[in-house]
This record gives sequence, structure tokens and C-alpha cells, in this order.
Amino acid sequence: MNNALRALGIIAALAVLLQSPILTAQNAVSPFAGTGAPIAVGEQSPLTGTQVTLHAAAHNANAYEFALIISLGEGWRTYGKATPATASTTFPPSFDWQTDPQISLAFPPTVPITVLGQPIQGYLGEVILPISPALDMSALNALGSKPVATVLSCSDAQCIPERFALDAEIAIQQAGTEQPTWSKDTAVQKSRVAPALLTIMLFALLGGLILNVMPCVLPVLLLKVAATIEAADKTHPQIRRQFLATALGIVLSFLVLGLILLAIRSAGGSALGWGFQFQNPWFLGGMIVVLLGFAVNLLGWWHISLPRAITRLVPKTAAHSNKAGFRRSMLEGSLMTLLATPCTAPFVGVAVGFALAAPAWQMLVILVAMGIGLALPMLLFACAPSLVQHLPRPGKWMLTIRRLLAVGLVGMAVWLASLLLGTTADATESYPAPWVAFESARIVELVDAGTTVYIDFTADWCLTCKVNAVRVYDDAFFAQHPDVVFMRGDWTLPNAEISEFLREHQRAGIPFNVVYSPRTPTGLILPELLTRTAIDAALKP
Repeated sequence: MNNALRALGIIAALAVLLQSPILTAQNAVSPFAGTGAPIAVGEQSPLTGTQVTLHAAAHNANAYEFALIISLGEGWRTYGKATPATASTTFPPSFDWQTDPQISLAFPPTVPITVLGQPIQGYLGEVILPISPALDMSALNALGSKPVATVLSCSDAQCIPERFALDAEIAIQQAGTEQPTWSKDTAVQKSRVAPALLTIMLFALLGGLILNVMPCVLPVLLLKVAATIEAADKTHPQIRRQFLATALGIVLSFLVLGLILLAIRSAGGSALGWGFQFQNPWFLGGMIVVLLGFAVNLLGWWHISLPRAITRLVPKTAAHSNKAGFRRSMLEGSLMTLLATPCTAPFVGVAVGFALAAPAWQMLVILVAMGIGLALPMLLFACAPSLVQHLPRPGKWMLTIRRLLAVGLVGMAVWLASLLLGTTADATESYPAPWVAFESARIVELVDAGTTVYIDFTADWCLTCKVNAVRVYDDAFFAQHPDVVFMRGDWTLPNAEISEFLREHQRAGIPFNVVYSPRTPTGLILPELLTRTAIDAALKP
């Protein structure tokens, strides 16, 4: 019993401690202020250790392809391409040739970087910025063979803009006849090595664990508690099998979800996100059927059976001795996964945002790690089945509990039916005062004018969003912040502008709340579980 209480205590402590506001150490610094003479060709910066070189490769007999290669010093980072929301606070690398409108730099995908707990996006290690188009000698003579690159290098304590002398003639002399080793999709390699992946996997594991106490998963978790109490009279091997089946259902469902996301991404889908399937009427219809099936099963009107293709995967000992219980437990695990996807929790947003932009195998590894995190309570009981004996003994009172749980599942099915009707209705963006519709293009304009902007992304299918709204937003809250512009983005249906904004902030799901102000021009991201204290601190002038 002590082990179980300790495990529950850890979960509760994580849920509380992770509600504290996230502070940022990132300050906006103009890359053109304080820059002196450029650093000599091929030399490292004495201040940051950053080095910038110009590389060339033969495009054909008369022209060359060029690329800037930026090697950042240990502990330093730089930015990627500016977006509308970060135009005044993000300063990507640039160089002299860009005065010609036909010359451009191609920026590879940025990677998540955590600065004193604040997730931002940028580059670490070495990054290659291909230059287009290919240039012949006449174009080089017109542009000048000795351009200067400007790079803003930032540490946790400061940002330093530096200029680096380049030499196209040296680059051409060193160029071989092989095709260039870069392309417009060249990715940052040093920032995606094993240590970074292990950190994201740890985030995914902890995030999956915390999902157990999020509103989306609680109804099915209660089902599992009820089934656990009923299992008190079973043998330890039977109890272990039951919980392993639930854990297996969770992990396999996360794996299947990852494969589906990979298929959509391979097909060019741009609407990837955590919970995006709740925007699909077919998925909603299927979930309604599943929930109603579990409800009638709880009432004893119908028993769940799996297809033969799945039962063949079940060990024979389980299939013959307690086949129905094993099947039910696997389905419970799958249902927990499906209901977890409209929720984000501490660590989940960062992990899923990284996963959706990562190579295929890394995406699957991260999602499986999150599935293991969600399954940890089940694995705890599987490892120590004697813990079940410390739960209340089953009796006639369980019939009342089963009926109440069935009513709860029917209620969830009705809620999903309302979402299903919403997917077929015309979307309108009208919000009660003081909320206004989200417009990313207005953020910079408002912040430059000295206004604080609070942004809340929500959806009808996001239960955590609803809980946040009830806990935080009331008349007294809005009266306390009369000068703040409150923007709300509704992601109930697919919305390209919201999806892009979430991707820019390395997020793939909601709730997502961020504050922009003259004090935090790069944005201050709030915890998934909002508190009035965290918001008040973020909105402080």
C-alpha cells in the first residue's frame, strides 16, 4: 500500500509543481547595434567562438552553388527565419548579397531549445544555409566576391551581433567537381544527436504519466479502477495479465497513431497536431460508437469481442482462461490513448512538437515513450499485483458504480455528438467581450505600441481548455487587466493560421497560452494547467 501511495504522491506532486509560470531569459537585441570591423576570413569569434565560412560547389561548367556554414560556439545559439509573430524580435543570419532581391538564403527547420525553462526555436552546433540561385562569374563580379555575413549569437546571459568576412574566390578555389552536399532542406545535425533525443524521450515519458490525471483520461481511468476492484478475487497472474493487456493496448495505440501521422506527413499533410483527429467527423462518429459500446458493456447488456486477427496475438494462456478480460483491458488501453490525444500536459507539448518535426524513427520512439508513461500506473500494478488487495472489496455497491460510469460514458458520447454537429456547421469567429479573434499579424503591431497581448487557443473537444476557462476566466480577472488585449483562437475545426502559429512555437496541441508584451516581446508561454497566479505574473507590466 505504501508503494501505491508513493506512486500516487509522485503523480500529484508533478501535476502541482509543473503549474508554475515559465520565465524567459531571451531579450530582443538588434543585430546591427555595436558591430565593429568584421572578423577575418575563416577566423572564429573571440567572444562567442562562432565561425562563418562560405562554401562553393560546381553547379555546371560556368556556375557555382554557394552556402553559408555557421559553426556556433559551445553554449551559443542563433535564430531561424523570422515569422510575423517574431519579426521584431528574431534576427536570422544575413549577408551582403541579399541586397539583390534575387538572392536568398534557405533556412532548414529549427530545433527546440530550452532556455531557463522557456522553449524557443533556433539552431545549435553547425547549420548550413544554402544560397540560391547558382551564380556565374559575371553575377559574382556584380555582387562582389568579398561579402560580409551578420550573425546574432545568443547565450543564456547575452546576445552578441557579429560580422564575418567571407571570400567567394577562396570558396571557388576549394570547390571540387562533386555535387553540393547541401540542399534547401539541409537539417541541423548536431542539435538532434542522442542527448537531445533522450531529453525529449524523458519529457514524453513524464508527459504521458501526467496525462493520467488530466480531465480527458480520467473517465477511462475510473473504468480501470472499477475493473481493478472487481479483480481483487483473481489470482496474481490473472491480475498481472489484465494490467499488462491495458499497458499493451496503450503502447500499441501510440505506435499506430505514430504510423498514421507519418503516413499523413508523407502524403504532404500540413494539419498535423495533437488531437487533430477530433476535427474529423468520421473519427468522432467512431468514438461515439466505442463509448456507447463500453457503456452498454458496463450495464451488462453486451460483451466486447475483438476480431480474430487480434485474438491470435493474445497468448494462449490468456486467450483460454480469461479471454474476455484480456480483450476488454486492451480496448480500455486503446480508449485511454484516443481520449488522451485532445489533451496536452506539462512536457507533452514540447515532446509532441519535437516528434512531429523529427525523422520517422524518432517520432515513433518519442510516441512510444509517451505511451509507456501513460501506461506506468498499469505497469506498477502488473509488477506488484498484491497492491490490488489493498483496494476496497467488490460487492453490490459496484453495480451502482458501473451504472454511474455508464452514464458518464453516455455523457461523453453526447458531448462528442455535439462536436460532430459542430463540424458540419458554418464556423464563426465571434467571441464574447473582452475576447477578440486571434490574428497573428496584429501581435507585433500591438506590442510595438506598448500593449500586452494574451492569447488563448481552445477547442470544443479540449477538456483541459474548458477546465482552465472555468478556473481562471471570470469578470474579476478581466477587470484586473483592463489594458490587455485578449485574443482567442478556436481550433475546433482545422485552421491553417493557428496550426502554423503552434508549429512556430514548437507545439502540436492545445491548450496553449502565450503572453506578448514590451517586457516579453518574444512571448512568454504559460503552463498547460493555468492558474491565476501564473497569468497575473505574466501580465505584470
